[in-house]
Amino acid sequence: MIDSLAKRKEFFLQPGEFYFGGGNVRLRTLLGSCVAIVIWHPRLCIGGMCHYLLPYGDKPYSHSDTRYAQCAINQFLRQLKKNATHPSDYVVKIFGGGKMFEQVHTNLNDALDVGQRNVDVGKKLLAENGFIVAAEHIAGKGHRNVIFDIPTGDIWVKHVSEFPKW
Repeated sequence: MIDSLAKRKEFFLQPGEFYFGGGNVRLRTLLGSCVAIVIWHPRLCIGGMCHYLLPYGDKPYSHSDTRYAQCAINQFLRQLKKNATHPSDYVVKIFGGGKMFEQVHTNLNDALDVGQRNVDVGKKLLAENGFIVAAEHIAGKGHRNVIFDIPTGDIWVKHVSEFPKW
């Protein structure tokens, strides 16, 4: 076991990054209002994570620009096709979409809640493409650290539900 851990490759996904693969790999990311979607194939022990910033872009963007939810889902679909698998074969989990700053309650807050919009669009796109969400840790306030172990499918989440103090 210790030997296996020593050989593990670890990758930290920055906002807008995407990873899909297999092997002895562990993925990490840190989320605020961004969202991470994790998919894992239990029989093949392959999977991936995306870390998107916004639901949609406001101008034309590359299909590989995984800063946006739609592009991140499309990247997952390309990987599934390469591996001859289907969305229903995967365990899917979604994280993030937190409120990062304390706000005065107004009607404008709902329109500016990027985290909630990220979550809503992500869940909608997953469902439209045949993915079934098995678990979620979304919304609320504060940030999350997410760790995904590809060989086992294990995921750890640490949620800090406090607003940053300036």
